[in-house]
Amino acid sequence: MANRTEILFSEEVAYLPSVGAAVYTGSTARVGKRTPSSNTPAVAATSPQIFSLLNVQDVAYWGDNNMFPQDIIALAEKSTELPALLDWKARAAQGALVLPYERVYNAETKAWDEQPITDPDIMAFFLSENLKRYYREAYTDFYWFWNIFPDLIKNEEGDKIVYIGTHDASWCRWYKSDANGIINKMALASTWGNGIYDKNGPYGMELPVVNIYDWNLIENLQNNKAVKRFVYPVSYPSPGKAYYQLAPWDGIRTSGWLALASKIPVFKEAIMNNQMNIKYLVRIPTNYWPAVYPDWETYTQEEKTAKKRETLDLINKKLTGVENAGKSILNEVGYDVNGEKLPGWDIEVIEDKLKDGAYIEDSQEASAHLLRALGLDGTLVGQGPGRNLNAGGGSDKLIAFNMYVALLGPQRQVVDEPVYFACRYNGYYERHPFFFIKTIEAAPQALDTSRKVSTSVQQQWPAKDSSTAPAN
Repeated sequence: MANRTEILFSEEVAYLPSVGAAVYTGSTARVGKRTPSSNTPAVAATSPQIFSLLNVQDVAYWGDNNMFPQDIIALAEKSTELPALLDWKARAAQGALVLPYERVYNAETKAWDEQPITDPDIMAFFLSENLKRYYREAYTDFYWFWNIFPDLIKNEEGDKIVYIGTHDASWCRWYKSDANGIINKMALASTWGNGIYDKNGPYGMELPVVNIYDWNLIENLQNNKAVKRFVYPVSYPSPGKAYYQLAPWDGIRTSGWLALASKIPVFKEAIMNNQMNIKYLVRIPTNYWPAVYPDWETYTQEEKTAKKRETLDLINKKLTGVENAGKSILNEVGYDVNGEKLPGWDIEVIEDKLKDGAYIEDSQEASAHLLRALGLDGTLVGQGPGRNLNAGGGSDKLIAFNMYVALLGPQRQVVDEPVYFACRYNGYYERHPFFFIKTIEAAPQALDTSRKVSTSVQQQWPAKDSSTAPAN
C-alpha cells in the first residue's frame, strides 16, 4: 500500500492524495438526510439533574439544575475572548484606588468642593488589603454573574465592621424567602458541582443574610450581638429575576454565538489534523462496472477490487494531467452492444474553503456580537480575531475610555454599597456628614505625554561634548 497512488477506505470510497480527489466507486446508498441505523442506540432526552440537598431543601435553585454559575464557567473557559474581556471590565471599574472624600461647601464659589479625608482610622480602613481584595473579587463576580455575595465581619465588641470580603459567587445559594419575601440565610458550599451540599462538611456553611431594605438595619444589627458575621446582598437589577440577577451579556450564550465561536477553532484543528485537501469529487455509477466488464458479476471480490484499483490509477493519471495541462480533462464515454451510452464518471471540482482563511468572517461576527453583549467599544480592546482590522487610533481610544468610565457610576454604586454600609455602621458619617467614596481612575496619559517626558529627560543631560553625557 505504501507505493500505491490511492487510499482505499472501503470497497466504495477511495482517496487520491496526489491530486486531492475523493472517489465514490459505486454505492447503492442514497444521498440524503442521515438517519440512525437500527442498531444505533437511542439518545435519551436530557433533564435537570436532581440534587441531594440534605438539609437545604429550601434552597432557591440558581438555574434549572442549580448549576448555572458552574455551567457559565465551563462554557466561558472554552472561549479565548470572554474571560479576558470580563477581566478587562473588572479592572477598568476598579480604577487605581478607592479613597474616602467629603464634600465641603465653598461660599466664595458657591459650589461644593471635594476634599480627601485624612482621618487615620478611616484611611486605615480604606487602605487595608482586605478592602482592596474585596473590590478585586467583587467586580469579578459582578461582571461574570451580576450578583455579589459580600461577607462582613464585626469586631469582638460588635460596634464596628472590621472586615469586608466576598464569597465566591459560584459557591453561594440563597435560601427561599420567608412569608414576607425576605431572604434570611445563604448556603455556602464548594460541592454544588458534585450535586451535593453538606452544611456540616468542611466547605459547607450557613450564614445569616441582612435585610438591606430595613430602614433601621444598623441599629438592629448593633443590638444583635449574636450575629458576628453576615452577608450583605447586592446585585444589579435585571427584569423578572427574583433571587439571582442575570448579566446582560448572557444573550451571547443563549443565542448560541458563544458556543459557535468556541467550535470554530475545534473545527479548524480537526480539518488541519485530518485534512485531505480534497479538490475533486469523482462519482462512478454502480452500473458502470458491469457495463464495462460484462462478466463483472462473476468476478471475485479480490478481482473487483483489482479492477477498481486500475480505474483509480487511471483517474489519478487523468487528474494529474488536468493540473499539468491547464485543467482540461478527457472523460471517455462508450456504447454497449445495444448502442446505449455507457454511464460515465461525474467529476466535480471542490472549492477550497480554507485557502482564503475559512471561517474568519464567522469568527469576526461572533466577536462582534460578544463586544456588543458586553457593551465594549472595539477601539478599547481590539476588534477581535481576523485580518486587516483597524481598532482605531490613540485619540479614539482615549475618547472611548473616557466615555466608558463616565458610564460606570451606577455599577460602581452597586459594588460600593456594602462599603458605604460599613462606613455608616462604623460612625464615619458622624465625623464627616458629607462623606462619600471616590474611585481614582487609572486614566491613560494624554497623547503628547511621552513627547513631553522625552524632552524633559533630554534637558536634564549636559551638552553632547560633556564627558558626562550618556553614551549613544
